[in-house]
Amino acid sequence: MYIGTDTGLSLLTGLAEDWQYERNVLDGKFVRAITSVSGASTAYACVTKDGLYATWDGGLSWELALRGNVHSVAVDPTNPKVVYSGVEPVGLFRAEDAGRGWTEVQG
Repeated sequence: MYIGTDTGLSLLTGLAEDWQYERNVLDGKFVRAITSVSGASTAYACVTKDGLYATWDGGLSWELALRGNVHSVAVDPTNPKVVYSGVEPVGLFRAEDAGRGWTEVQG
C-alpha cells in the first residue's frame, strides 16, 4: 500500500489487519495523489509543483515521468498501459506506454 503525505510517500506491506511499515520514498515532497495498476507492479504519484513519479518495479525505485504541476493521474481501466495526467494551469497528457512517454491531448 502507498500512502501519500505532505512530506513524502510511505510504503506499507502485509494484510489490512496488520500493516507493516516498509520505508519512505520521495522524502520532502508533497504527494497530492496516487494510483496504481491492479495486479501489476506499476504505480504513479503526483507531486505538487514537481511532476508525476512512476514506479514499474513495485516501489523499489521511482522516476520522474512527467514534469510540471501535476494534480491528477488515472489509468485506463481497459488498458493499463494508457495513463492520463492533468497538469496546472490547464493541460491533459496521455501516455500509451505505462507512463514512459507523454503527449499533450489537444482540443
